[in-house]
Order: sequence, then structure tokens, then C-alpha cells
Amino acid sequence: MMMTIKNKIKNFWSIDQKFFSLTTAIKAQLLFVTFIFLSCHDNNTLKVAAIKVDNGWGYTIKQDDKIIIKQTVIPALTNNHSFKSEDDALKTGSLVVQRLQQNSSPTITMSDLKTLAIKF
Repeated sequence: MMMTIKNKIKNFWSIDQKFFSLTTAIKAQLLFVTFIFLSCHDNNTLKVAAIKVDNGWGYTIKQDDKIIIKQTVIPALTNNHSFKSEDDALKTGSLVVQRLQQNSSPTITMSDLKTLAIKF
């Protein structure tokens, strides 16, 4: 006579592997979410600063301590005049920063200069 016995002893390693794969998947998802959050977070702040030039004022725009724009003359004018005041340079530079942050063209027009009341 033959007897059949069902053996339901679970292998320790198979339980450990299932647990390991579950924790690995959770860790991978957390890492992915963290990566997405950090890549979407705006770490690149733009800063405007006035600079003194020979005939007046200009401005620089820096990103992570690198100068990306150095403007020593008033844009949109055909002749090369510097800004008369530090405040005028900062107002214009701030408008350029605002446009860059909005992903629009940073070009300054005569209309922009009149709106900002820039003296030239």
C-alpha cells in the first residue's frame, strides 16, 4: 500500500525573496517619486544685479552664480546709452527675469521702456 503525504513546508528562501522583491519595489517607487519631485523643483533661481559701467548703469542676470545676461546698454535703443540710474537698470533686469521665468521672450521693446518709465 502506498501513502501520499502533502508536504506544505514553505521554503525559507522563497518567502524571503518575495519580501525582498516587495521592499525593493517600494524603494524603487520612492526613489522615482523623489527624483521627479527634485527635477520639477525650481533650483535655478535667477538673480538680477546692477553694475556700474563707464557712462551709467547696466545689469547682470545670474543663474547659480553664472552670468547668463550682461546688459551694459539700454536695449531697444539704436544708440548705445547706458541706464541713467541704478533703479532703471534693476527695473529692466527684473522684467527680463520675470519673462525668463515665464518661459517667454526676454526681449525688451520701446513700449516696455516707456511702461517702466526708463529715462534715456
